[in-house]
Amino acid sequence: MKNTKQLIKFLLLTSFAFTLCGCTQIQQTFTMGDSTMSVYQKTAYNKEKTDAYNNGEGNTTQNSNDVRIEKIDGQDYYVQEQTENMSYSDAMKTEPSYILSSDTYFYKADAVYDESSKTAEQQDIPVEELFEKITITVTFPRPIQSTNGTLSADGCSATWEYDKNAIANSTSVLRYAYTGTGNIEADTATVNERLKIVRDKKKPVIKGVKNKQSYTKKSLTFYVKDNVGIKTIKLNGKKVKLNKVKSGKYKNYYKVTTKKKGQNTVTVTDLNGNKKTLKFTLKK
Repeated sequence: MKNTKQLIKFLLLTSFAFTLCGCTQIQQTFTMGDSTMSVYQKTAYNKEKTDAYNNGEGNTTQNSNDVRIEKIDGQDYYVQEQTENMSYSDAMKTEPSYILSSDTYFYKADAVYDESSKTAEQQDIPVEELFEKITITVTFPRPIQSTNGTLSADGCSATWEYDKNAIANSTSVLRYAYTGTGNIEADTATVNERLKIVRDKKKPVIKGVKNKQSYTKKSLTFYVKDNVGIKTIKLNGKKVKLNKVKSGKYKNYYKVTTKKKGQNTVTVTDLNGNKKTLKFTLKK
């Protein structure tokens, strides 16, 4: 059984690596509570195509106790179901494309399916051959006031359905449902910033000092900046107060000064955990 964090990601993302191949249908249902939500996922693998892919040998997934055979639209499928309860904060930490609360469901991504999540065996298989359909439903205890999904008769649920062409060709996807007034513009900006941070691979920049250099000064001042934001600056193991320069050559950099004689070590960590470390010596 997956640990909680892995299961959350499995349930929230449609971009997980399949152990089976062949046309797949995914149904996800989010049931929103006051402080937590329940996420149900039903995954159905076309039996004929799965068996052909596995040369009739089967595998541990389709033969496990939690998989059954179900007929869908006249065809047999291997079906697996999972449910997980989680807090909104845990869900958003795991997947930055979401904003979730007791009255908000908001999801923004580049595509319905992330191609990079394919397994090695699936790299040459078109997405439309992996998927038949993905259906997402969100249900609130109160009527939805604003959504771009299809509303249920009672107005408390919204549904989005993607066929294989939409899954293969989508360049962006946006789903939202609000039981309150909502704010699409603000939520979009928030998600964009989150995604910018988690995708960032650039290390912070340190100017005014070079690695393994010696300086004959009473004190040394250097400047730190990052493309998405600084989390911490540590000088000789201790956190430095973040003081931003307001004008001049190093405007919007953080200014750091050391008077410690001998070897100094500075480690800068950005919001995504990328680190830059320099060691230098301050002589008398």
